[in-house]
Amino acid sequence: MKRYLVTGKSISLLGAMTIYVLFICVNSLYSSETVGTSDMETLKPVTIPSGELKMSVNPQIELLTIIQYLAASNMVCKDNYGYADSVQAWFAPFKAHPVLQQFHDFEKKGFSYDLPVEYIMLFEGVPLLNRDKALPSYLLRMHNERIQAIGSETDFESLISNINDFVAKSHFDQFFAKQEGFYKNQLSRVDSLLKDSGFVETLENWYGYKQNSYNLIIAPLQDGGYGPCFTNKSGGNDLYCLTALPSDKDESIVLQQLAAMIFHEFSHSYVNPLVEEYYPRLKKAGNLHKLIKQQMENQAYELWWTVLAEHFVRASSIRMEQKNSVAVSLNFNKDRDKQQGFIYIDFILDGLKEYETEHSKFGINYNDYFPVLVKSMLKLSRHPDKYIQADKVFTGHLGTVVSYNPIIIIPDPENNPDVNKYIMPTVDWLTTHTGATYITDTRALKVSLKDYYLVVYGTPESNKWLKKHIKMLPFKILPDKIIADKVYIGTDLRIISCLPNPDNPRLGVAIYSAQTMQAMKGSNNVEHGSEDYVISDSTSEHNILGKGDYDRTGKIWKFKEKQ
Repeated sequence: MKRYLVTGKSISLLGAMTIYVLFICVNSLYSSETVGTSDMETLKPVTIPSGELKMSVNPQIELLTIIQYLAASNMVCKDNYGYADSVQAWFAPFKAHPVLQQFHDFEKKGFSYDLPVEYIMLFEGVPLLNRDKALPSYLLRMHNERIQAIGSETDFESLISNINDFVAKSHFDQFFAKQEGFYKNQLSRVDSLLKDSGFVETLENWYGYKQNSYNLIIAPLQDGGYGPCFTNKSGGNDLYCLTALPSDKDESIVLQQLAAMIFHEFSHSYVNPLVEEYYPRLKKAGNLHKLIKQQMENQAYELWWTVLAEHFVRASSIRMEQKNSVAVSLNFNKDRDKQQGFIYIDFILDGLKEYETEHSKFGINYNDYFPVLVKSMLKLSRHPDKYIQADKVFTGHLGTVVSYNPIIIIPDPENNPDVNKYIMPTVDWLTTHTGATYITDTRALKVSLKDYYLVVYGTPESNKWLKKHIKMLPFKILPDKIIADKVYIGTDLRIISCLPNPDNPRLGVAIYSAQTMQAMKGSNNVEHGSEDYVISDSTSEHNILGKGDYDRTGKIWKFKEKQ
């Protein structure tokens, strides 16, 4: 299955044109085309009064994510607020509805990530009867094969019919109304965090021009972020950022994650049209793609177009984070992108600093300056050798390891029957969804692993590979505590940590360990990725006790000294 992703961890605008081709009447872009009938009153978004950033919970997106959740889709995840439990309780009688199997089948064919999101947002409210939006023209020329691989127009008409039947039979409108208090609480928390942030003002000032509207949709079951864009009747663009409200108790971390999502997703609507316009030139720098192609594909960024858009968006987001007085205090780390393989970030940042000078002195806007960035990328493509990272050491974080199709090392199930119960469900999921492979610890001790990123599961006693390399661990796992950046007391504790591969410091190892094999169950469900280590209580996947980055200044990583 091909994925075309340009927004955030795995989300794009690239496939949206295919929705448009099937579901928007080309000769009447803004007609409210009716595709069915229903006696149900059309559900409208739940909103709260806010400033320039319009905030809402959208009924179409809630309908989509609920169907995906019930269909066991990888596009959504269980929230930390109890909302998923409410979904399960209300919709349990309808788990045999044909729309769930249909979504499952469509997703296997490529109806995933941005495509269903932008498809369902073309409709006005729930049920899905009237289509009232249009997509920017540049999207119409891109990736027709996505929709052709999914099904015919008749197939999608059947999908619409089944969705609306699910809405009627499950009394979705009553569920949505019952959750209004929860939705408003989520929106109120976001509003209180963002009311003095000035993120939209920073965005407009930095790019140098305004868009028609900026819309933040909170979707509690959403996994990742999306940045769709729609064109209004006057030709202006309505920008959207879809994301879940982070559940971290530390509000500065929640604000950091919201800021990163807002700058990133809205930036795609500024950047993507320019990448499309100048792609006939930019594709000539395709040799730059070769240096990072495998790592990008491992993250589902398959096309050079997509990789370019991600580079420009991430670099722009970094500069805006550094310009905004609220965001700059949140300690963003630009290395997060470089560690994921976006190795041209520093080069583009240098160009953006020059843009900011031109913008300040002469009022040059981002779209006017973009040809200069294109010329710089072409120049870089003639001498890219210095960006080959062959001699660089691994610098973290946890999420970086998984992006490289690692080899997973597990305790040999023949020696430890608990492996099948507490570790293999996680490993089976990873091998299915990431392309990783696994070997036993017995095998790992007999072969060379110096050319691989590694993921290691098990306790120090159960995994022979981990036991052999126990001296490289900065932490100690004891029966009644874990000693890390501090002493964590307990008997149900676990730790996730990344470190350099002991046989090759250029590559990394992610270690998932615990005090007991029972505590290994569901260890991947702990929120992690942007840090070097996470300590948690296995009695709850949401109970994170500590996390952070190591002091990596020496050959041996160690915990940072407390200030």
